[in-house]
Amino acid sequence: VAVIRGDRLGVYALELDAALCELTRRDPDLGQLVDWHFFCGLTFQNIAQELGCNERTVRRDWELARAYLRQAMDAELAP
Repeated sequence: VAVIRGDRLGVYALELDAALCELTRRDPDLGQLVDWHFFCGLTFQNIAQELGCNERTVRRDWELARAYLRQAMDAELAP
């Protein structure tokens, strides 16, 4: 887990927003999952119920979304 210093926090937030926007453009369902879980605080069980799917599916999609965001952030923040 990387520690973001105060002077880099704003840059990090902007890059995260850009990565999330790109994820949502490419896969709206994954973007919505990130919004619901990260920003709205819904549990994977709540999301699965809302979507009418299995919780394992939601967890798998969450890991996919996280991997995409991590890769996008690594590419954007590389020197």
